[in-house]
Formats: sequence, structure tokens, C-alpha cells
Amino acid sequence: MIRQRALVLLLALALGAGAACSDDSGPTATTEPPTTSAGVIEAPTGELTDVSVRLAGQSTVAGVLTVAADEPVHLEVTATPAGDGPVVEVPRTTRALRRHRIPVVGLRAETAYDLKVSAFDAAGDPAGDGVVQMTTGALPDWIPPLQVNQIDAARMAPGITLFDIQRWGVEVPAGEPSGMLVGVDQEGQIVWYHGNDLGAGDARMTEDGTIFLLFAPFGFKEIDLLGNRIQSWAWGTPDNVRPGGPTIIDPDDLDLVSFHHEVAPQPNGDIVAFGRYELDLTDAEQEAICPGDPADFGIREDVVMEFTREGEVLHEWPLHDIIDPARIPGRELCAVDYADYRDWAHGNGIVLDREHNQVVVSARHIDLLFAFRYEADANGPSGELLWSIGPQGTLPLDGEPSYGLHAPEVEADGSIMVFDNGNDRPVDVPYSRAVRYQIDRSSPDPSNWSARQVWEFRTDDLETGAPLYADFLGDADLQPNGNVLIGFGGIGQDEPPARGRIIEVVPRGRSGGDVVFDLSIPETYVSYRAERLPSLYAGPRWVSG
Repeated sequence: MIRQRALVLLLALALGAGAACSDDSGPTATTEPPTTSAGVIEAPTGELTDVSVRLAGQSTVAGVLTVAADEPVHLEVTATPAGDGPVVEVPRTTRALRRHRIPVVGLRAETAYDLKVSAFDAAGDPAGDGVVQMTTGALPDWIPPLQVNQIDAARMAPGITLFDIQRWGVEVPAGEPSGMLVGVDQEGQIVWYHGNDLGAGDARMTEDGTIFLLFAPFGFKEIDLLGNRIQSWAWGTPDNVRPGGPTIIDPDDLDLVSFHHEVAPQPNGDIVAFGRYELDLTDAEQEAICPGDPADFGIREDVVMEFTREGEVLHEWPLHDIIDPARIPGRELCAVDYADYRDWAHGNGIVLDREHNQVVVSARHIDLLFAFRYEADANGPSGELLWSIGPQGTLPLDGEPSYGLHAPEVEADGSIMVFDNGNDRPVDVPYSRAVRYQIDRSSPDPSNWSARQVWEFRTDDLETGAPLYADFLGDADLQPNGNVLIGFGGIGQDEPPARGRIIEVVPRGRSGGDVVFDLSIPETYVSYRAERLPSLYAGPRWVSG
């Protein structure tokens, strides 16, 4: 087999290592500086000696508030728009300081805001205030217009909807970043964004209030609310380590060629992510997997990885060690005839479920939702398959399996929510859905375990009237109030131009629900996943509640 591993490795590292640390100056090299205004309208009183605000360097809709005081104080900020629009509250700071630098985010474009700064002493008593005014700028023209189809704000889960947007099926115009994150408020208005020259994919907020952002295949980074890079990671070797560069992930026994689909920071600070490497197969293995295939091929193998922020690899589980490709070759591996490394499982979702000592994975091309043992215990070794749901799954299923699925989520009751794209579903008219499965583990014998479908949601395409079919990308997340946020992220891969749609529903019974939020992403743009953040302000810096 022709081996291109070294070339691919060097190319990806050159791009990944450089790009992962070259975007701190802004979302894209050709972005114009924001045009805004700011000024003091009420002089500071009490302990406060100075209050000033400026626009953030990477966003036209975010500010940086600087406050000085004679004595250490806690601060709260209230941003009130001059006209219509919601008031934005910045929570009280946890620490009392003489000098504060506070990000002001969640603001709408081209809007004048009065920012009232309220100070409090160590006892919680008022210690002065001040008011400054700031006018936000226009959104960059590379952010596409979003169509709000329906909103019932009173029934929505409160917060900011964070999702990626990327071009699909067209060339990215000059001056436009390859991908972006946006956050919309309860009325569907954009109040936060971040452009990234290397694209955007899986993104989520950490418990510290930072945001992790994957840009496959190169790596991923952590940014603050103003878009400043905190840390970045890339695959490579020790030769690629350099001051100020990304943290290099280098497993001892695997030559990685990408990170892809999922990057999940854990509460303890470790990181779980999908890597990929090139797996060579013997002639006998090739014949067992794809009988009669004359081509010399290997597998683009997915590996679930757990590592520290410093890059120390703690666990690595190649999927072929858990699921046998000869037993479940899937829809893609043997459907092509080229001599190269072929996409097999196409893993795209990982959940580390410590409570049940399992890692839950979705694998799109083999139509499988499955779990393997996380840590070795009295019942068996780490990496052993525990159960699987799918057309070739191990669990008897009362309901319908998922096809081409994405993004599993383990809920508090142990059930699992997943987005079922529906690729090659054995029906006349394809459809996609959010679906929730409950697994019965009550028997001490895993061979007696079973699964049942407890809820699903389908809807119709607003443009065609047919069942909504997102043949690629997608997400489904249970909200704290019981609602479900669903990303039909890629509609029209097979019949372009592609587009996306994000829907929030209030579930009813075992099927369906009331739509309380419905937003469309225009043609030639798609979205991998959507998250609802209770607030843009999270983590130990702010007093919650």
C-alpha cells in the first residue's frame, strides 16, 4: 500500500500548530476593526474612582469594562439598551478587587447601551456606582442571516443558543473565516460570535466558563468570552513542540492524522476526544471484511482518547478493538473500490459516563450506538463492549434503531438521547428525528439486558412539506426544564444546496411535542451541533444564582 502517513502528518501539523496559535489577533486576517462609540455619562461614586469601556478587539458586539476602586470591591453590571431589547445582567464578581477588567457580552448589534456598574464591599453593602455608555457595531457581513420561524419565549429553556456555522458545497469567499460560532438570545438575535480561519465544529462551554472549539482535522482550542485563546492542542510528535505553540498530543503507539467530531472537556480538567490513525490490514483481514475486493486497503480508524490538559495520554481505545469490522463493516467500507485507507465506523460522539463506568459512542457508518467499559473492574477489562443498539446491536430493542446517528447524551436517569439522521433507513420516505432510549440493566446477566424507545420527535420540512430529513450533522440535547433542543444541522447533502434548522420542543408522551423555538440557517450553510447555555457567564469568577 502506498503510504502517505508522513506527508499527511507533516502537513496537518504545519497547519494545525501554526493556526492553533495564530488567530489571537482576530477572527480572520481581513476583518475590519469594529466601529463603535463609548463614553462616561455618570461619574463614579463611593469607592469607585474610574469606570471606562471599550469595544473588544475581536467582536463588534462585546465590550471590555475597566473599573478602579480605592478599596477592594465586588461588581455587578447591568446593560440597558436605549430602545427595545433585553437587559443584559453581568453577575456579581466572586472576588473583591481594586481593579476589575470585565467582559460585557450578550449585546445586540448597532445598539446603544447604558452600562451601570454597581460596587459592593466585603459585607455585601453598596459601595458606589457609575454609568458609561457603549454603542455596539454592525455584525460582520460574513455572518449569514438567520430566519426565526417561531418563538414562544415563555416556554423555552432560558439562555443563549450556541452553535457553529460553516459553508457547505461552495467555496469560502475571500475574507470570510472557514467557520464560526454564534450565540443567539431568546428572540433569535445574534449576541455573540467568534470566527475561526480553520473552521468550526463541536463547541461547548466548560465549567470554568471558557469555550472549547474543535477545528478538524488540525486540533482544538479553548477561548475566553472575548475570543482570546487560552490554550490549544494539536496532534504530532515532540519535534513539533515550540514555545507559545499548541500542546502536542502524541500517543506512544499510534500515529495520529487528525482530531475530529468530538472534544469533551471533563469536570476534572481532562479531555476526551476522537483521534484518527491509519490502520493497516493483512490480506486475510481485508478478505474477511470485504470478500472479493481486489484493492489493497486499510482503515481510517477512530480512536477514543482521554488525556490531560498537558497532553499526557491516559487512555486510548481504537474502535476496531471493540467492534469487529468483519462482523459490522457498515455502509461505506466495502462500498468503494480504491486502494487507500477507508472510512469505516465514522465515530462522531463520545460521552464518558463515570456513574455507569462506561463510555458511550455513536458510530455513523455502522449505525451503532454502543458503550464499552471505562475502567477495568470485577466484571471485565477496560474497553470491553457492554451493549449496543442498532440494526446489528446486541440489545433487544422495543422501538426503532437509529441510522447514521450523531451526538449521544446520557441523561440523569440513565437514558440516552441521540440524533437519528436516518441514512438508509428501510422506509420509502426518509426522515430524521431526535430519539431517547432507556436501557434496562436490572439483570446481573448482561445477556438479559434490553432497550426501549421512550420518546421521539419528527417534523416536516418548511420548504418542501415532506418529513424533515437532515442527512448529515445533527444534535439533540435535553434541557433543565425538560425541553429538547434539536439541531437538524445538515439538510440537503444529497440534494444541495445544504441548509440547517434548530428546533426546541416541549415533549409530549412518547412521540412529538410543542415547538417553542424554530430557527433556519440559510442555503450553503450548515451547523454541526447546537447547545443552550443558561448564561454566557459561568464558572468560579461569577456568583451564581
